[in-house]
Amino acid sequence: FWMGSEENEVGRDGDEERHYVELERDFYLMNAELHQDFYEEVHGENPSWLKQGNHPVETVSWFEAVSFANRLTEWSNQSLGTDYSFCYRCEEESCERSEEYVECTGYRLPTEAEWEYAARAGSKKAIWTSNGGGNIPDGMENIRGCEEYWSLTDGTPIDQLAWFCFNSMGQSNGHHPIRLKEANGFGLYDMNGNVWEWVEDDYGVYSDLDTRNPLNTSNPDAKTVRGGRWAFWARAIRSAERGSYSPDNQRNELGFRLARTIY
Repeated sequence: FWMGSEENEVGRDGDEERHYVELERDFYLMNAELHQDFYEEVHGENPSWLKQGNHPVETVSWFEAVSFANRLTEWSNQSLGTDYSFCYRCEEESCERSEEYVECTGYRLPTEAEWEYAARAGSKKAIWTSNGGGNIPDGMENIRGCEEYWSLTDGTPIDQLAWFCFNSMGQSNGHHPIRLKEANGFGLYDMNGNVWEWVEDDYGVYSDLDTRNPLNTSNPDAKTVRGGRWAFWARAIRSAERGSYSPDNQRNELGFRLARTIY
């Protein structure tokens, strides 16, 4: 699939160089952002700023997200009789990928390429729609898009698809329950908006070569986030949008969903 954005895409940032990617391993991806009730059931606590059980868990660092992935792998092995291998090694408040990461069978964060493939669900436009995808109209990518009702270039109302500044600031300040907006063509909810989602990759420039199974490991002090968030402009909810935070950062806009490789 084509990853990144075209040069004329409204809202495009300079770190979205378009390039072709091949994913050779099938994978499962949670159909929604991990919600607070489930996080608390497995982890024993809820760190979220806005505590609502069916809202996405937030205020979790990258380290905490992958630590939870290990806990869920352990829970599955103990409770369901699976024999998944762990994808991370964790000590105290820090985690790193296990030596067997590429072959691990347990829960993990999706790679950045896996995440964008899932978000696009076959679309080459800025945001997936049931019409095949739409772009943000010129002028709506920034503050104006927070202040008035508008639709993507294919006619799909943006309010139908995503939680962002237009419908999540003011009286309804904050993130929202999972699975309220329309699912994309792969049956995935909230891939655009609600909370940023940690992915596996370190943050950095894309390779200018066609790439198979990419995973950036060049900058462990900055981890990539995807999907945009409830408290920002529409440009951030495009499928190609990229952000980065230090792996120990905890914000009320940072959540995650987990993946698992299919062998």
